[in-house]
Amino acid sequence: MKKNSITSSSISKTANLKAEIINISDEATIGENVKISAKEIYISRGCKVEEGTNISATGTIFLGDFTLIGANSIIQVNNLTLMDYSKLQRNMFMNGGNDCFIGYNSWIGSNCILNVAESLYIGNGVGIGTYSSVWTHGHHGELLEGCKIHKVSPVRIENDVWILGCYNVISPGVVVGEKALVMTGSIVTKDVPPMTAVGGNPAKSIPSLAPYEEVTVEDKLVKMTSFIQEFCELFTSSKKLSGEKSSWLIESEYGSHTIVIVDSTEELESLEYSIAIVKKGLREEKEYKGSVFDLSSKYYYKTSSKIEIKFIQFLLYEKARFMPINGHTRKYER
Repeated sequence: MKKNSITSSSISKTANLKAEIINISDEATIGENVKISAKEIYISRGCKVEEGTNISATGTIFLGDFTLIGANSIIQVNNLTLMDYSKLQRNMFMNGGNDCFIGYNSWIGSNCILNVAESLYIGNGVGIGTYSSVWTHGHHGELLEGCKIHKVSPVRIENDVWILGCYNVISPGVVVGEKALVMTGSIVTKDVPPMTAVGGNPAKSIPSLAPYEEVTVEDKLVKMTSFIQEFCELFTSSKKLSGEKSSWLIESEYGSHTIVIVDSTEELESLEYSIAIVKKGLREEKEYKGSVFDLSSKYYYKTSSKIEIKFIQFLLYEKARFMPINGHTRKYER
């Protein structure tokens, strides 16, 4: 029995969607000549699938809020999960009979190849440069004639990995550790430890290049204050409010909004705000008046307000990246 819920008014008449269950929320955009087929299709708010794209899955396709699949992409997998604010740029080629999971706030450049002969996990905040390829299989030589090169193995790219530039290759079975940096034109054949820079063919460690430095929550607070001031400048009317707490008032086409910075979530009880920045204390089980961004955990309380969306899009991708503590269940995350 088919169960369909389609509220978007931005689906091209030439788009073709086939599934037992189709759920397309408002503000999603499906371009001309797009073909999507699966057992279940879930396309969330603000998602955009551009013209000429063909997506097929034997299981479930889940595209989170404000995700993008660029024009003329071809995707053939078992299950596809693309979480909020992640973008696959045009001419993506993804194929294989297994699952592909891509976390929040990731960006994958145009003309990339993602092979899913085995499972492919790409974490949160990952950046992959154009014309790069990730392989979960490597085989062609004839086994009957004694070929010894034959490998099919999952690939895992952890949170905040940056695969820089273009023409990089990630080989089957590789794990690229959290906050690692892969320099342009590299061939990665072995695991990359977290917080390590590698480059070359085959890729080797570059000890002189440290991708990240340690920052305290106070350091983050200084940077975030600067980002907020820059964000406020996008609006014709904004001002910093006087008082003990750092706060700003913005007038936008959506109405009036207050941004506040406090030490902990307990201080928010007596405040009115649209966006709050806290050093710590965000709790999954608690409800908040507005969007709350925790600098320690890097989670945020998601309200899906228009000002929250504009703020997140302003921060992405290089300023700051946060994951929702509420909202979507990450059903295919390993």
